Amino acid sequence: EKIYFSGFRRSMVMPMKKKRRSDHRRVCSEKKPTNQAIAVVSFRVSDPITVEEVLSTRTEYLITTMYRAKGEVKEAQGRKRYKEFYDMYEHLVQIWPKSELHSLPPLPPKRILYRFSEDVIFERVNGFQVILDFIALYPDVMDQQIKSFLGIEDEDDDEELARNAPSRPTPT
Repeated sequence: EKIYFSGFRRSMVMPMKKKRRSDHRRVCSEKKPTNQAIAVVSFRVSDPITVEEVLSTRTEYLITTMYRAKGEVKEAQGRKRYKEFYDMYEHLVQIWPKSELHSLPPLPPKRILYRFSEDVIFERVNGFQVILDFIALYPDVMDQQIKSFLGIEDEDDDEELARNAPSRPTPT
């Protein structure tokens, strides 16, 4: 058997996704519909870099999000650190249906020792990728906080802000 996603066997992961996906659709269909104008095409977690500052060192991961908004495919990129993934994951746990929490993929563990080793960084890249792929399966959980984390611009919000913005006087 092939191993992928940091030790998960393919046979262990795939049936779980299929079973949970249909259960979750039933649970989420009872919620009010969300803005369907934005559809995620793909996520990619890549290019981890170690940033050294005077008092701290951290690893940042590049997130590339391809999404479709109003008929156009757009790309958003941003660097995130473990703490930002942790905060997003905690938010996801809060908004996920309680009866389905067991279906969420686990967040890679926080490590104090060896956190800059290649093995730990590789484990985190794969773990973050699994979580983002899971979110892509269930676009109805992508609220404004998750969209902001992913760098997705909600064009309806931008249009609303533009309509309500005070007009500036033109220079004479």
